[in-house]
Amino acid sequence: MIRGITAGVVAFIVVTALVVVARADRWMPAGSDGATMAAMAGSWAGEAHIVVSWSTEKTLRVRLTIAPDGRLTGTVGDATLRDGRLEPNRSAIGRALHVKTDWIVRGALDGDVVKAEGIRRDTVVIPLNWIDGHFEGGVNTSGSHFGGKDSMWLAAQDLRLDRVKVRQ
Repeated sequence: MIRGITAGVVAFIVVTALVVVARADRWMPAGSDGATMAAMAGSWAGEAHIVVSWSTEKTLRVRLTIAPDGRLTGTVGDATLRDGRLEPNRSAIGRALHVKTDWIVRGALDGDVVKAEGIRRDTVVIPLNWIDGHFEGGVNTSGSHFGGKDSMWLAAQDLRLDRVKVRQ
C-alpha cells in the first residue's frame, strides 16, 4: 500500500513538472522576452490615488522613462527616481497562481515625494502589470507600518501609466 501511494505521488510530481515546463511560456511575465521589453521602452506617465489617511494630497503623479535594458529614470510625485530598474516580479508558478504582478520598478528617491507636506522617503517600489499596451499597478515607498506622516510608508493605488507621445 505504501509503495502504491509513493508511486502515485511521484507520478503526480513528474506530470506536474512536465506541464509546467511545457507551458512555461504562458506563465512567464508578459514581456519577459526581448520583443515586449523593447515595446515597453519609452516614456510613461500617469496618476495614482494616495490611500493613506494622513496625507492631505490625494493624487500622486508618476512619470517613468524606460530604457530597452530595463534601466529607468523619472519622478514619483515631486521626488526624482534614482538608480531605477524594471524587473520581472514573478515566476511561472506565480503567474499561474496569479500571485504578485508581472513587473516591478525599484529605485531610490531624491527629494520630497509630496513637497507641500514635507513627505520624504528613501526608496520606492511600483508593482505593475502590462495590459494592452499600458501599465497598471500601485506605488509603495519605504517607511514603517505605523507612525503617520513622519515615518509611515506612502501607498497609492489605481496607477495607470500611458505612453507619452513625443512631439515632433
